[in-house]
Amino acid sequence: MSELKTNLNEVSKQMDKYLKMSTTETLKQVLYLACEMIGFKAVSDYMIQTAGIGAGLEKSHPTKLTIRTGRLAGSIVSAPRFSQSELPSNTLTSIAFKSKPVTIQSLGGIQEGITSVVLTPNGADAIKGTKVPYAEKHEMGFGVTQRPFLNPALRDTKGSILEVMEKTFIHQGRVHGF
Repeated sequence: MSELKTNLNEVSKQMDKYLKMSTTETLKQVLYLACEMIGFKAVSDYMIQTAGIGAGLEKSHPTKLTIRTGRLAGSIVSAPRFSQSELPSNTLTSIAFKSKPVTIQSLGGIQEGITSVVLTPNGADAIKGTKVPYAEKHEMGFGVTQRPFLNPALRDTKGSILEVMEKTFIHQGRVHGF
């Protein structure tokens, strides 16, 4: 599993005062948003989208992952994965014959993305990763050409994440009179 883990108290001394002013729920929401920012950056900047007939036949890029099935990219952006065998047969019938309305959201799906936020006495840990088995070998270069996506995305979004946190906590301070 590729994993991002960061401790907010180590990120910036300036954030300490905002952390003290924040509510637990706001802090969790901001950290979940930070994880999603990293996920979208990983897919948009460090993976190459393919499409059409023969999409899986292109040569691999030397530094970016080629999206062949969308499984890894979907897990990084927290999208559920569906396959026909995972759907109940009555759902398949209703979709095929439109006998009753069914939305994708109501079907569930397999969630292979990992986003976790844990508050600790010293700050918080935010984890962004995936359960897709081949993710780590590409991120770390185990047996294949290394094509990292999460760690570079964290590096690229660090400034934006701190900016969102600061603005959120300043706004919360104004609202609550801190």
